[in-house]
Amino acid sequence: MRRLLQPKNRLVSTTSTKSSCYISCLNIIQGEVDPTDVHKSLLRIRERQLANFIPWGPASIQVALNKRRMGGNRVGGVMMANHTSMASVGRKYSASMGGVLEDGEEEVQLWLQGELKEYRLRKMMKLGQAMRR
Repeated sequence: MRRLLQPKNRLVSTTSTKSSCYISCLNIIQGEVDPTDVHKSLLRIRERQLANFIPWGPASIQVALNKRRMGGNRVGGVMMANHTSMASVGRKYSASMGGVLEDGEEEVQLWLQGELKEYRLRKMMKLGQAMRR
């Protein structure tokens, strides 16, 4: 299970900092696994502080065991987790899309203030003027 926490096993490369932490974590382990070995691995992860969790939520890794073999006597697994470093991915994506997400944040603020219709109308008028040029 410790291998699942390694950065090289992530599907998305993120910019992690020392303050980055897990929000939730689920490990799905396939194969013949002794539950006591899983428990020992979880204790080692906690003792060595290999996974930092948010301070306001439960600091635990959920584990689901599946006895079905993947071929031979191999044991494999997958981890699904929410991590705070995903914010860096959102910033990169927003920048590549020309700030689309920032527009969304601005619209939420205007909606809260009751001025969203006027904002969208001004935006449509600017778009219409740009298309005429």
